[in-house]
Amino acid sequence: MTHKKVKKQKDQVVEARDSYRGERSPYWDYQRTHGGNGKGDDIPECVQANPDVLSETEITTPSTPQLVMGEAVEHLQGRQKEVYFLTMREDKSLAEVAEILGIEKGSAQKYKERAIKFIAGYCKQAIKKGRV
Repeated sequence: MTHKKVKKQKDQVVEARDSYRGERSPYWDYQRTHGGNGKGDDIPECVQANPDVLSETEITTPSTPQLVMGEAVEHLQGRQKEVYFLTMREDKSLAEVAEILGIEKGSAQKYKERAIKFIAGYCKQAIKKGRV
């Protein structure tokens, strides 16, 4: 009878600091404590970054590029989306974003860069497909 050596892999539970999903992230906690209701309403935004807040006389219907950009933003996930909203729509600095989300400033910069890269790629694909 021969004995086989069997390696057993230990089950490890690793808690990642960036594993927030949905409304349990520091982003939504920040919104609740600073006047937002956690659902995106009553959140101060930079008008230039969000044409939805313009009056109807300033913009009647969104253009196709605006719609594609909006789709791209909606496809962002997790921290990329949170950092994008805080920096681009709420005009927060990377230091402020890092403090709000409880991450390093360099991490916030990376999430912002990745979000912008994703949005640019999404828009380029839409252009290639003739949507714009």
